[in-house]
This record gives sequence, structure tokens and C-alpha cells, in this order.
Amino acid sequence: MSLATRLRFQEARAQIGVGLGDFGFRYLRSKRQAKKVTGEWTQVVAFQTSYRNTAADIRLWVWYWVDSDQARRWRHQHGAVGDSGLVFHCALGYLGDPATFIDWNVAEDFGPVVQDVVDRVRSGAGRVSDVIMDVPAFLDRVSDSDLTFFNPGQVVELLAAHGCTDQIGAYLRRLSGGLHSTGTVRTDGAAVLAAARRFLAGQARTNHAGLDLADALSRAGCAHLLAGPLPGERPA
Repeated sequence: MSLATRLRFQEARAQIGVGLGDFGFRYLRSKRQAKKVTGEWTQVVAFQTSYRNTAADIRLWVWYWVDSDQARRWRHQHGAVGDSGLVFHCALGYLGDPATFIDWNVAEDFGPVVQDVVDRVRSGAGRVSDVIMDVPAFLDRVSDSDLTFFNPGQVVELLAAHGCTDQIGAYLRRLSGGLHSTGTVRTDGAAVLAAARRFLAGQARTNHAGLDLADALSRAGCAHLLAGPLPGERPA
């Protein structure tokens, strides 16, 4: 990547950082991120580009995630590997309607790109963060199309870390019905549950989402919830 394209990318993300400042984000130039801290919650908008950029095509990829200090402490206390507080992560475009991966070209006038990214953070990321940060009401408020982009294990640990283990069974029943997004990504909930059951029974490890779910259920003391079929569960 040439110096000119690198500077162009830096300028575009800096302008997005300025726009996000109106919504409480602080732009961190060295980390290629904008962050917003609200109590225990940290929202991150991260910028990435391609080393194959040309003068006419400078790619901008944007990711969004949410960390919880409470989830980080809970995982540490319950023997999770690493020190992660991550409870949600996806490409920003998936929070639109339709949900789809989007990358932007900032080689030309990037004013419209800046506005589009800022608007998507305000609407899509704002919508998701609102339901995440109200954990007791999370399952009642989150839509199926948004829940599609949550890692099942992270949902379980989000609920457990905030004292909502009584809702984990309801989440598993919802997962068993299958979660289908309005766009290009979907989660086959029945397959995730089946993989978790196989792992808990000491069988082959075949599905990363299922492994994450099984590990999270074990840490939360709720592995017994997968001992039998869930009401209304469809076969894998």
C-alpha cells in the first residue's frame, strides 16, 4: 500500500471518528478504532483496509463489537481461557436492513461514506447496544434477525454473568427453532445444539459454535439443560 493510499485511508477513518464523536465515541488513531464507554460496557468501531489498495480503489471495512466488564470478571472467576469481555461482534453492514457485508471505497469523495458509516453505527449498533445493556430484558427485546449475529456461547455467558441464568433455557428454546437473518448470514440453531450435545457426551468436536455453547453452559452450571430435547425443538 502506497503512502498516498495509506494517508487517504487515515483521513477517511479520522472523519468517521469525528462524526462518531457526536454519539459519545472517542477516536483512537493509533488503534484504528473509536470507543464509547458506558459504565461496564465498551462499544468499539474498528477500521480495516486492504494491502492491495490502488489509487482508484481504497477499501474500508468496519467492524463493531461490545465488551462487558461483568462478563470478563465472570469468565475469569469461572475458569474461561483468556481475558475476554466480548459479548457481541460483527461486521457493521450486518446490522442494516437487509443484513449484508459491506465494504466502502474511499478513494474518491468519501463524504457520503463517512455519513453512511456514522448513520449505520447510530441506527444499527445503537439498536443492538440498547438491548445488550438491558440484560434482564434482553431476550424479550432482541429480534431474531439481530440475535442471528450473536455467538450462542456469548449469549449464555452474558445472561449468566448478569444473574439471569433462569433465562438460559428460554434462549436455548429460541435457538432450537432456528434463527434466520434478513440477509446473507443465518444460524442453524438445531445444528448448534446438536453439536453441543455431542461434545458434552464426549463425542467428536465438529462445530465451533456448538463447542462455545457447550463450554459456556458448563461454566454456567446449566449443561443439564441439553440432557433432553427442548420443547418444540426440531431435529438437527
